Amino acid sequence: AGADLERLPPSAALLAPLLATALVASLLLLAPRSKSAPAPAMASAAAAEARVRDYVAAFGSCDEDKTFAMLTEDFVLEDPSGKYEGLEKAKVPMRGLFENGDKLKFEAVNIYYDPEKHVSLFEFALDLDGKKLRGIDVITWTADLKIKALSAFVY
Repeated sequence: AGADLERLPPSAALLAPLLATALVASLLLLAPRSKSAPAPAMASAAAAEARVRDYVAAFGSCDEDKTFAMLTEDFVLEDPSGKYEGLEKAKVPMRGLFENGDKLKFEAVNIYYDPEKHVSLFEFALDLDGKKLRGIDVITWTADLKIKALSAFVY
């Protein structure tokens, strides 16, 4: 998990947004580039941002149908609880969060997009049953803006 910002000294809490920005930049730089044929043309940054917002709205409202419809069959989820390869396996931990839907609040704070890598990163705020968490989700898109992979980092 990550450090609880409320327990950090004020100077450390001020550094958290800078560290998050540095992490986002590092993740964009380190995302693997394909060595095969060039990737197909990707949608615009505005379209990718809209899809992130669609995902956040679906996930935040615990709408399984809308959330799972955005994912590919070979979807890979990696989060603090583990790595889940394939849509059916990834549904298990996601449904665990959805079961607490009345206690879940999820919102995107900042959204970044790299069209060359087909990757979006967004900082999120998650309130789960009164526990406030922040983190970064890294989404790998298909050309038609379905989510192929999602890695969640909580700090």
